[in-house]
Amino acid sequence: MKPAVALSVWTLYVWGTRIRNAWGDDDLSAGAAWGATALSVSFIAFATLTLAWAWARRATGFPPCTRYLLVPFALWTTAVWAVRGVGIALGDHDPAFVVVHVALGVISAALAWWAVSRLPGGRGERTGDGELSPTATAPG
Repeated sequence: MKPAVALSVWTLYVWGTRIRNAWGDDDLSAGAAWGATALSVSFIAFATLTLAWAWARRATGFPPCTRYLLVPFALWTTAVWAVRGVGIALGDHDPAFVVVHVALGVISAALAWWAVSRLPGGRGERTGDGELSPTATAPG
């Protein structure tokens, strides 16, 4: 559960900051600012749903159906950052800007896949004491 919470908190910080930056950028058109806001809201929605889901299940842990929330969240995170990372790297940006944004993307994708790897029923499932569960290493 902790990886999903970490991903969600990180996502709220990154994409909340994106909204603030978009609307504070005088070089960005209103349409571009609205586009940045819409993309950010998609991430904020995933993060908020994940935090609410985690809070509601804090005593019992995640059930296997959590996969239907976290896998799309992880895929969206990875896909958007892959596209943004290439676009930023190939764009007309200062090298420091590129490094920061590539780092944001790598951290986001790593947190996303860490959260997915710890879902119940997956090969990375852990017991309460941190050990791999017997079903996590069972074949097929």
